[in-house]
Amino acid sequence: MKPALRSAALGAALLAAAGIRSWQSDCSSSSNSFAAAVISPRSSRDDRSALAGGPGPAAIVLSREHQSQVMKHRRGQESAQKTPRPALGYIVQIKRGLHIGRYPRMWWERWVGPANLDRVSLRLAGMDTYAIVASVLLQVILGLYGSIPVPDKDAPRKTQLMFEAQMALLTVAVLCSTFTMVIFLLNKVYCATALGMWKDVSYETFLNKTGKIRADAFWSLILALSCFMGAFAINVLNAINNRRGIIIGVMTVLGAGYMLRELSSMMEMAKLYVFK
Repeated sequence: MKPALRSAALGAALLAAAGIRSWQSDCSSSSNSFAAAVISPRSSRDDRSALAGGPGPAAIVLSREHQSQVMKHRRGQESAQKTPRPALGYIVQIKRGLHIGRYPRMWWERWVGPANLDRVSLRLAGMDTYAIVASVLLQVILGLYGSIPVPDKDAPRKTQLMFEAQMALLTVAVLCSTFTMVIFLLNKVYCATALGMWKDVSYETFLNKTGKIRADAFWSLILALSCFMGAFAINVLNAINNRRGIIIGVMTVLGAGYMLRELSSMMEMAKLYVFK
């Protein structure tokens, strides 16, 4: 009889312990749900709407986030399709490899001669274009210089500062454009003279020695163009002395910045595919 009582008492104790543990877990889950409801009041509204049979605000927010993620993914795919593929570099390398037959001719013209005057004329014509652009820019700068009125002695300080800034920018532009024009004109004259006198080696040597000077002349042209656009923006701001003038001046500066950015990108492409 005693063993039976002991087993019954042990079973009752085990059942009581299991009930206490389940009660504690229920209490902890209910407390956690209560804390979540206190922290996020939307949960109770979502539960009500779910019981009512309609989507809650959280579900709507999740669906909107999902739609935005899908739209971002589609835009990323479209931009990836629009951007050039990196395989273009491999195509260029393959084409350069297929044009390997030009190297023996280049070697022969350089070391044995005579020079190919057709290609030389193309190169000199490309250099001569810088001189033409610099001369046209110089004429435009001088025209702008002649159209700027000199302020009176009793003019406001702002007007005098704007006039001095225009004069400084136009002075730098004139000097730089003149330097570019003279350098590239002399370059063409001396190169044509050397080729005309059958001095192909002297022509090649002259081009190699004056490479840095031509690079400085090119950057001088870019500086002249930048100074001209700055002086033009100040002239517009001074001519239209109101809010519209300020807007037009700012648009001119932004347009000049965009032009310089595109010019730099084109120079990078030329450095990568032409001069490399």
